[in-house]
Amino acid sequence: MKELKKQQNTLRDNKTNRNIKIILNSINELKLDLSGLTVLTECGTNSYMFSPVIACLANAKVVKVIVIDTPEYSAESIITEFKELIADLSFNSKIEFFLNPREYTFFHDVDIITNSGMIRPLNKEKLSLCQKNVVIPLMYEKWEFRNSDIDINYCLKKGIKVGGVWENHPRLKIFEFCENLLIKLIFDSGLEIRENRFLIFSTDEFGKMAARGIKKLGGFITYIGVDSKEIYKNVPIVDAIIFCDYLNTDDIIGSENSYL
Repeated sequence: MKELKKQQNTLRDNKTNRNIKIILNSINELKLDLSGLTVLTECGTNSYMFSPVIACLANAKVVKVIVIDTPEYSAESIITEFKELIADLSFNSKIEFFLNPREYTFFHDVDIITNSGMIRPLNKEKLSLCQKNVVIPLMYEKWEFRNSDIDINYCLKKGIKVGGVWENHPRLKIFEFCENLLIKLIFDSGLEIRENRFLIFSTDEFGKMAARGIKKLGGFITYIGVDSKEIYKNVPIVDAIIFCDYLNTDDIIGSENSYL
């Protein structure tokens, strides 16, 4: 049992070292310097534990960290693991933790707010406490914007800058990673891709991504779109239907007003 625990710790340390190396390389390449700035972000589990680390390694003056209980982990346990993660790292940032906050007065002096899950929604209650020069990175592409995340009308009224991320930047290529994820999901379902036929329910970039990934491995796309007639016409001849219409909020299956 002790040996297994030792192996698990070694694997975790190796993964942590790799992530830190990637972060430092990216900071150096982008010449990212947050000196003098206060960053508000979250600390979650797995990769989301590195959000504050990025800000600290980029020389942020203060890193304010929201931590919320999840069904699997308590906020306290997340902070404990985070402190273990940064124990051997060297930086000058001051880190402040806010566990399951009900009041948001600590928003008053932040310069950058990451649009992260534990911080959402960035509503009027929170944004009204911010200084005017605060900026908010969406953490995704502009076209993926969700009103449930940020009160964009209040941001426009107050002059708060909100910026999207170019996820297809040559250094990111996030949608190519999505292709890999889709391929894994298809294989996990027990299907192969080559010579199989797929219907893609989508009208956005995720549909185009899915089509690229499937075609690369020799699959066929019989239809891509959301037209019910075309979908029903193609269903009998396809091996699988891929649902990846990110912005569609309508019922897709089962109700009187659904597509299928």
